[in-house]
Amino acid sequence: MRLCPDCQENILIADNLSPVRDLSLLSAVDRPIRVILCGVGQVIHPDYLNIARTTGGSIHLMEEDLYDLVRLNEGEEVELGGVTYKIINDRFVITKGI
Repeated sequence: MRLCPDCQENILIADNLSPVRDLSLLSAVDRPIRVILCGVGQVIHPDYLNIARTTGGSIHLMEEDLYDLVRLNEGEEVELGGVTYKIINDRFVITKGI
C-alpha cells in the first residue's frame, strides 16, 4: 500500500493452506482487499473471509466470487461448499461442515 498510496484497492494472492499472519495490522488497511485464493478444497480459511469483510473487499475462487461480505451482520451465516461460516464476535468462524 505504501508503493501505491493512490490505489483504490489492493489484490492479495494467497494460499488457503498457509497461515495468515499480521492480522493485527488489518485495522490500518484503508481500502478494499480483493483476495484471490488458491488451494481451496472444501474449506475456506476464515481469516481470508475476515480480511475481505473487514476491508469491504471480496474473495475470488476458481469457480466462484464472493462479494458484499461486509454487509453480513453479527450472527448471520453463509454456506459455501457445504461449510457454514457464522459471524461471531465480528469474525467468521466455521460452525458446520468439517
